This record gives sequence, structure tokens and C-alpha cells, in this order.
Amino acid sequence: MREILAARAGKRVDASGNVIGDLPRDHRDPSHLLTGILRCGKPKDGGGACDSRLRVKTYTDGKVFRYVCQSPSAGGCSGVGRRGDLVDHFISELVLHKMEEVQFAQSEGVEWSYEQEYREATERLEEFTDKWIAAEFSNDHYYRVLPKLQKKSVA
Repeated sequence: MREILAARAGKRVDASGNVIGDLPRDHRDPSHLLTGILRCGKPKDGGGACDSRLRVKTYTDGKVFRYVCQSPSAGGCSGVGRRGDLVDHFISELVLHKMEEVQFAQSEGVEWSYEQEYREATERLEEFTDKWIAAEFSNDHYYRVLPKLQKKSVA
């Protein structure tokens, strides 16, 4: 799943998921996953939440960043900050997990091409066992043929 998403990054994709071209690079494209989406949820004194957009604050090495609420002078409360790399990783895993659930749920309704053969082999095995229980043939014959029938019903 990750390989598919990585191959589609920066590409135009049609409704069936096929890559049809490159996306133009825009200087306004966010460089962090949740830029412009996260909002501050810190409760205000008068009730309600701050609801200010969280901004990205990068540190000197450029690898570690935080999603932080704006300062009070910019309309925020400056009371919330979370490590961005961990939040991005958690949200990415959550989305991938949900996509896998949907893909699995869609595949459950698909017809298995060997289903008829499996049913027939299982029926033969049950008939064979019923005849053995009715003593229509010996134990030696039953235990000699049984592994072959079981192999056919599993394969």
C-alpha cells in the first residue's frame, strides 16, 4: 500500500487510480502532512475552545518540528504544541489502516474461482466417511484413501 501511495506522490491520478501525469509544483504546497488542518482545542476561560489553526514551528536541524498554537497577539492561545513527526506518523498509519480495512471489505464479496471444486471435494470426503461409518469398506482402505481426499479438499 505504501509503495502505491509513494508512486502516486506528485502525480495526477484518474478515478481508477492510474497515474496520468505530473502535478505542477506549487510554492504554497504544504511540506507537513496536517498543515492547515489541525486546530487548537484548548478550552477558553469563557467557554468553548481556542479553535485557532496550529502552525508549524521547525527547529535548527529542520527534522524535528512541532504543531503549535499561534501567540495571543496573532489570535491564538499559545497553549498547545505537539511533536509534528509523531502526529504525522500516527495519522498516516491510521489512514493506511483504514484504507486496508476498506480494501479487505471490498475483497470479501469477490467470488473464489475454486469454490465449486472445494465444495465437491468436501462432499466426496463426507460421503466417503459416511460409507466407512456404515462399514461398507475396511479401516485399512479408509485410512489409505483419506489423506488423498483431504489434500484435494484443502488444495
